[in-house]
Order: sequence, then C-alpha cells, then structure tokens
Amino acid sequence: MSIDKFRFVSPGVQVAEIDQSRRTRPSAEPGPLIIGRFQRGPTMRPVKVDSLQELSEIFGDPITGRESGDVSRNGNFSAPSYAAFAANAWLANQGGATIMRLVGKESENATEGSGEAGWNTTTSASGQGGAWGLWIVPSGTSKEMTGTLGAIFYCKQNVGVILSGTLGTSNNAGQASTTYIKSTDGNFKAIIMSGSDASSSAQTAKETKSFNFDPQSRQFIRKVFNTTPHLTNANVTPTADLESYWLGETFEDNVIQLAADQLSGTDYFAFTAPLISASAHYSDHTIEAQPAKSGWVIAQDTSTDYAAYNPANMQKLFRFVSLEEAEWTQRNLKISIRNVRLPNENSDANKYGSFDVQIRKIGDSDAAVEPVESFTGLNLNPASPNYIAARIGDQYAEWSDTEKRYRYFGAHPNLSKYFRVEMASAVDEGSITEELVPFGFFGLPKPASVSVEGDGTAGDGDKAFILEQSSSAFVVDGVNLGARGTGALKTSGTMSNITASFEWPAPKLVGSSSAGYLSDPTDRYFGIDLSRQGNNQFDQSLHDLFKARGGGLSTENWDTTGDMEYSQHFSLDDVSGALNPSIPETGFIYKAGSRADGKSWTKISGAAELISAGYDKFTMPVYGGFDGMDIQEMEPLVNNTLVSGKTKENSYEKNTLMRAIDTVADPELVDMNLLVMPGIWERGITDHMINTCERRRDAMAIIDIEHAYTPRHESAEPSESGRNGVSSGNKVSTAVNKVRQQGYNSSYAACYYPWVQVRAPISGMPTWAPPSVVALGAMSYGQATQAVWFAPAGFTRGGLSEGRGGLPVVGVSQRLSSKERDSLYENNINPIAQFPAEGIVIFGQKTLQATPSALDRINVRRLMIYIKKRISRIAATLLFEPNVSATWARFTSQVAPFLDSIKTGFGLEDFKVVLDSSTTTADLIDRNTMYAKIYVKPTKAVEFIAIDFIVTNQGASFDD
Repeated sequence: MSIDKFRFVSPGVQVAEIDQSRRTRPSAEPGPLIIGRFQRGPTMRPVKVDSLQELSEIFGDPITGRESGDVSRNGNFSAPSYAAFAANAWLANQGGATIMRLVGKESENATEGSGEAGWNTTTSASGQGGAWGLWIVPSGTSKEMTGTLGAIFYCKQNVGVILSGTLGTSNNAGQASTTYIKSTDGNFKAIIMSGSDASSSAQTAKETKSFNFDPQSRQFIRKVFNTTPHLTNANVTPTADLESYWLGETFEDNVIQLAADQLSGTDYFAFTAPLISASAHYSDHTIEAQPAKSGWVIAQDTSTDYAAYNPANMQKLFRFVSLEEAEWTQRNLKISIRNVRLPNENSDANKYGSFDVQIRKIGDSDAAVEPVESFTGLNLNPASPNYIAARIGDQYAEWSDTEKRYRYFGAHPNLSKYFRVEMASAVDEGSITEELVPFGFFGLPKPASVSVEGDGTAGDGDKAFILEQSSSAFVVDGVNLGARGTGALKTSGTMSNITASFEWPAPKLVGSSSAGYLSDPTDRYFGIDLSRQGNNQFDQSLHDLFKARGGGLSTENWDTTGDMEYSQHFSLDDVSGALNPSIPETGFIYKAGSRADGKSWTKISGAAELISAGYDKFTMPVYGGFDGMDIQEMEPLVNNTLVSGKTKENSYEKNTLMRAIDTVADPELVDMNLLVMPGIWERGITDHMINTCERRRDAMAIIDIEHAYTPRHESAEPSESGRNGVSSGNKVSTAVNKVRQQGYNSSYAACYYPWVQVRAPISGMPTWAPPSVVALGAMSYGQATQAVWFAPAGFTRGGLSEGRGGLPVVGVSQRLSSKERDSLYENNINPIAQFPAEGIVIFGQKTLQATPSALDRINVRRLMIYIKKRISRIAATLLFEPNVSATWARFTSQVAPFLDSIKTGFGLEDFKVVLDSSTTTADLIDRNTMYAKIYVKPTKAVEFIAIDFIVTNQGASFDD
C-alpha cells in the first residue's frame, strides 16, 4: 500500500498490511513476449512485468474456463486464458516478461458485414431476431404513468419474445408482443417464439417461463432464462443444448425503484417489442474494443446569478479514461473526488485549489472504503508538479495500419495502473479561473424518454429504440397478436386512455448523507449511489447499465446530440442543509435544482462553508468499455473458420492476432528473446510469428501445431470429456504430416507435442494447456538455475512432473510410444513423453530448421541470441568513437572476457575475436565502419547415449 493511500488529516497512526512474501525474480534479460487473453490490464500494447505479484496486480489471475457463470452480465470466461498460464509458468522461476493482452481490433479496411469487431445477432425483415426490449409500467393513481426498460433479449433470426397473460385491464387471456400484459403480483410469463416466416402462422413456442424482477426469488429473471450467449452458437454447442436466444441486460433495480416511487396498488403492465430505431438495430454491437470513461468532471458555480444556475453549463475540467479497452474496469472500479479545497486567496503558493482522486473497488461502502489507488494534493495548475495530468498521466496511443505502429499523444506518462485523464482544453491551456475546483460530474448519456398516448401513438417513438418496428404483424397460430407499425402499442379497455412516459434506465444518486447508517454523515460521498433499492448491497444490475450500447450508441457516440440526453448532472452546488436544521449532525441532502431554487448550502452560505461542514467529496462511475470480442464464442480468437483462411480485412480475429505481432516487429521498440502466443496454431499466424523473429534476429518463436488436441471451445463436440481432446484427426501421424507439408526451415522457431494437463495457479484446478506453456516454463527454469545455453529438455531441466515447466503438470493428452517419439523428432517436433517411473518430461530440443547445423538445436539458437544481444550492447557504446586501433582494443577487451565466461560455463567449446586492420580496412574506415569477426564453437548437448555391455569369458583380463 502506497503512502498516498493513507489519509492523514490530524495526527495519528494508521496501519496497513502488505503481503510481499511472494518471490520476485528481477531479470536484466528481456525475457519472453507473451501474447493472448488476460483477465484485465492494458490492452494491445506490450507491458513489462518482473514478478508473479506484479503480473497478478496488473493482469489478474489465469482463467480456467470454468469461472463464467452469468456470462452475459459478468463477462466471458468460458475458455482458458493460455497466455496467463504461460506468464505464470515463466515467472515462477525467472523474472522479466513482457505481456500483451488482446482485445478485438478490426482493420482500417474491414469488410462491411464480416470484418467488424464485436458481435451482432441477425434480424429478419419483419423485425424478428435481434434485440427485444421488455418494458415495465407500474400502475399509478392516474392515467399518467412512467415505464422503464426492464430487460433485453438477444434472439437469433426468426425468433422473438412475447408475453402471455391478461391483456391490458380486461380479463381476457392472451399472448402478444407490443401489447400490454397485466400482472397483479409482479410475476410475468414469457414465450420464446420461433418460425421461418414472421408473417405466416408457422410460429412455435420454443420455451415458456415465468419470471419476476426480485433477485431473491427463485423466479428471478436471470435465474430462469439462458444467460450464456455461446449456447446459441452451433459451432461450439451440441445440437441437444442449442438455444435460440440469450438474456442480455436486465435492470431489476430500476424496475423495483420505479414501483417504489409510483405504485399505489400491486398491478404492473408490461410489453415486449424489438429494439429498432429506423435502420439502427440495438442488437448491433459491432464495435471495436474501447475504453471505459467517466462523465466530465465539472467545476462549481462562481456566478452570483444563482437563479440561472444549470450544472450542464458549468466548466468541464477533466474526465477519466481506462487504460484497458474492455469491461473489467467499469465492473470493478469507481472514482471518488475527495478533500476538495478552495484556493487560499492570501497565499501566492496556493492560488489553485486542491483535491484528491481515489480509485475504489466498486462494491465497497462509504463506511468501509477500499481504495486501490490514491493521488493526493492534486490541482488544476498546468505548471505545477501536482497538476492532475502530471500525477496520473494523460498519454494514449493510436495505431496506424498503414505504418504498422503506434503514435503516442499526451505530455505526461501514465502513472496510474488503471486510468489516464483527458483534460479539457481550457484547463490544459491554463485559461480557466484559478478558483475552480471539481464539484460534480455529467451522468450517463441515455436515449431520450418517449411519451405514448392512448392506443400507443407516439410521434417520437423512433428516437429511443422504443416502439418503432416494421409494418408486419407478429402472428401465432394464425392470430394477429400485435401490429407493429410506428408506435403501435396495443391496449384494451380503459387502458386506451393512458399517457405513459417510457424511460431508459439510469443510475441513482445519493439523496441524503444520513442514509446508510454512517456514524458520521460527513463520511458520505455524494454522487452515484451503487446500492440496491432498499438496502446497502451492491446493485449488480449496474454492470448491465454501464455496458457499451448497441445500435450506434457506443461510448464514442455517447453525447446529447439528436435523441440522447444525460441521465443527470450532479454537483455539490445542489447539496442543501441538514434534514433537521436544529440537529446538523443528521446530515445534508442532495436535490437537483436546489441552487437555482435558492435553497442549496452554497447559495446560502457559500462553497467554503459547505466544504468546512465536511461535504467535500463525491463518487462517479465509469462506463462504456467494450472488449470488441464476439460474446457468442467461447474463445473469440479461435483457430477454426473465424481465423483459418481469412484475411485481416474480413476477420477482426485475424487482424487482432496479426496486429499484435506487428506491434513487436521492431527490435528497437520492444525487447524480447522469445515470442509465444499459446493455443494459436493457424498457419498464417504462426508463419507471421516465425517471420517476425527471423527479421528481428534476436528472438525465437515457440509455436503450437495442429492435430495435437481439440479444446472444448474449438468444437461443438465435448471432446475433453473422457477422450482428452483426442479425435480421429488428433494423432501423431496427422500432426507430423501437417508440419511436413508446411515445410518449416527456421532455427528461430520450435514446437512441441502433445498438450498437457496443468494445475492452475491459485485455484489448483486441472486445465488442459498447449505445450508452448510448459516449454516456456522449462526454458525459464533452465535459464534461472543454470544458463540460457543449457538444453531445456530431459529430466534435469525438462522434467515436468518435477515442476520444471513452472506449473504442476499432471497428465498428457496422448501418451507417446517410442516410435511416435521418433516420428515427431525426425520432423523437428519435440515430444513430451510420459514414462512409468520418471514421469512427464520434455524429450527433445530441436528447432524447426530442416538444414542440419548447430542451429537446429534450441540451446544453440538461444545461446546465439544471448551472445548477439550482449555484444550488440557493447558495440553500441562505441558508436561515434574514433575508428582507430584503441577503439578496436576496447571492443575486444570487453567481448573476450564475456565469451570466456560462457566458455567456462560450458556454453562454448572455443571462440575467437578478430578486429584489426585485416577486418577494418582503410576502405571501411573511409566509410565510417568498424568490422569485427567473432568465431564461436557452441557446445553440443548430449542427446544420444550408446553403451555396449560386453560379456566375456572367465579368463579375460580387464586390464587389456
């Protein structure tokens, strides 16, 4: 815990406990570059980590594929994160690894309809399929009611969702879409309908379920409907388990809150309708990976014209942007501004106010704050070392497909592990008034509300993905259950006289500092209220509310132009005095519009008095992050038809993998000596890995190959169950033939066979992993215990049962015979063998070089990479020195002892350094060139042992 995470106001002692007992193994060597999926952390850029502890803090723990649960709400953890396993395997024995976390990125020239990142569900011309909204309207004392979006279903083509029950206020039973269904107890019944043609009578009920919005009920909507998107994907789900829909977002807290605010009886009305607005379909989530953001933080009102006060008009100061382009940040973190202090008018040193930024766990409470990062004493002075951008960082990068590199922007390096700040131009230019301090924020943008009158006619129904559909009817058994013209909401009886306003869900704000049973009301953070309606537990539905939105409403377009509006504008300027003025300790309250009404504390007593009273803090969320992946895939970056045979233009998956390799192609930008992308064996990707290493000449690729194992996420057949991923195509002869056909001939790559079962870090759960994971771990072990030039194979350095692979290995997907090992090794595939007594061991160390030479062995290739890197660094120190014999002697005097130490350590049999006038001739001197020749004889490893046992007669003499 950093010292700035403590809050010292008055003298006292604060104590924290920090576990640093995990081993840290710093390394001066560059180590491997490991590319793949991780739980969290910065995305699509290389990040160096030096220990298991740092890996866990930044990128989280490995995913085994069994953590998913509610995939739609909690994120897709349906497939193992092999790269995280590889990172743990390396760092278990050796410090220093570079990590690149992958998210979905499409090509700048992506093919429309096939090359975009993200996901979509097909919608037919009639409006079936796609996204279906479930709208809830509690009954009120008048015919003017407010409804909210309660849930979103995502359906495959020709599938829709209708409700069944009592129609409107009549006693007639029925089932329909776009038709009010009445409930007297908050329970509803939904039918998943399917048919090949929405305009025909060939509609069938695939599934009928009763549900409600009470999280404690057994019929809670998320407990009864499918929330696993990949169950709709026939490529990874057996036919018997295939679903035609999944339940996406649900907003149960908004439904409960709406009922609590309005309900006079117990009746609810509900209807379903496709979420379509003109040509935009809400099911369209074809969005590149993007970061989560907070709303703009705004300053206090310094005007004396309080009656004209509107927080939307206050000066924007800054906002926070997550370093990751995904959803982990918005699911796990929130941001608090605290200790807001106005400037000291009598001090030249404090012309600007100050404040703290606190990054907190999203589920903590104000009674027990759990910070993960804190930055104290910040200000808005661009010339100050405590300027918020200088202390937190404001740098970001943009990728160019044309140049195949990043361009970096921002003046201050990012010091936070989670966020950068985006400054308003007026603040960064120093043109704001010095008295301004953070005082509030803009809320989430949302689609505008829609009013529906009488039978459902709504002139603005196309503005909010509400009620505008195609002109076709939804037909069941030949009965028209709801014409779907613009705004056509079917009603019956007295319901035809209603006026209802339908609103998109929005988060709550803290209304009173005395709520929550705090011992001191001033401990309350105003702003966002993340608790459930009626108690202090965290509201899980906020995860859905903070998601990136479909239909063109993604974060980058979240503004209030057109049909969008902000859910709220919060400011401390709208905080009023105590509930009971005679008892100030009962706490202050927040009510929008208080300052304009002349009732807020800042209007009556001023901002300084509000801060002095202890109300100097507020909390805000971040939202809109998206990983750009297809949620309908168990593992989005797979080797099957999504990648194989595709181009970067028509497959965002392939573009993502290729771009990751392009990012590290320049050795001057990224230092590495190994390159691994565990679990990826598609030919185009592995060839690109090998070619990149060959061009760099300072790294070796460890690749995986086909026909070794079929993980669960690659097939609809559960091949892991009972057969360990072995199918007719997964056998040694098939793998050997494939490698032979591909014609590899490179000493800068190596591969292994078969897959292994490891125990996951932390959980210990058995997980099948590609062999590149433990091969990397074995190289780490050998480098840490002996040297990089010792063969990472055999029982001493390749004994996987003994933990040499960095992770406990408990099984192999195929137990190889001696003939199979011979076949693999003859074709430069390193076998992983299992012996009855000795256990599991890496039993080969060949590179993929077909041409016989010393470089067809891994230990020699890694030795040469090591030598070239070290001697290149020595040579770099001599650049721009005089090209004379004294400089040559300096080079030789440094290189020779270095090579001699390797010789002593059994890496070289001998060497020779030549740098004199015979190499650096007068012609080369005229061309400003120094030329040296270094001859080396690498030490070969023992791979074959021949022993003759000779049986002799009794009279033979052993002295001869």
